[in-house]
Amino acid sequence: MVSVLESAPGRIRADGVRAEDVTFIGYCAGAPGAGIADQVEGAFREMERRLAFFGLSLSDVVQMDFLIRDARVLPAVEQALGERFRESRPAHRTVGGPAPDGGDGLLFRMDAVAYAPRSG
Repeated sequence: MVSVLESAPGRIRADGVRAEDVTFIGYCAGAPGAGIADQVEGAFREMERRLAFFGLSLSDVVQMDFLIRDARVLPAVEQALGERFRESRPAHRTVGGPAPDGGDGLLFRMDAVAYAPRSG
């Protein structure tokens, strides 16, 4: 069975898809143009909101991808990871380069894969 968290009308991608025990969450970002810490916090809050739609939490996340525009984002990402994953962090990778958004002030976005067996 597949469950989909629909994007806003007119968008060409889903915000999340659950296929059996695996859930894919994509393109979580904070407010473009906000400060670095606020963008990272906003992205994590959005991730948590999307996971909750599927009855999941960050503790179900097994892998994350971070897309950054500027290396100055890394300390805020490390802080957010440390606050949310105190015992064990999911596998993660960071990819840097030009604006991950086309240049509208977005410095950071992330995607995740969560695993949680469905009951029943």
